[in-house]
Amino acid sequence: MPRRRRIHVPCGTYYVLRRTHSPHPIFSQADDYALLESLLPAVLRRTGASLLAHWWTPNAIHLALQVDAAPVGDFMRELTSQYAQHVHRRTGGRGQFFRRPYQS
Repeated sequence: MPRRRRIHVPCGTYYVLRRTHSPHPIFSQADDYALLESLLPAVLRRTGASLLAHWWTPNAIHLALQVDAAPVGDFMRELTSQYAQHVHRRTGGRGQFFRRPYQS
């Protein structure tokens, strides 16, 4: 059975949670937090979203976002794929990095 489509509300506020694919933590080094924070401004600018709050834990990313015309899925796809690519390049990892789908 296919997954239900998410409801997109332009100018809507979303709480988004993204967990890692167990048993690997999202943030295994102190620099990983800085990496994710360095990716945020460009992704926010490209998607037109506004970051209202964030909270990082070793195995999850918590965000409060206000989206514009682009759905929250576009924001999450761009942010998490860029982050996963950077981490895989550094560690030599491959495959799925995040558990699917994100929760909102």
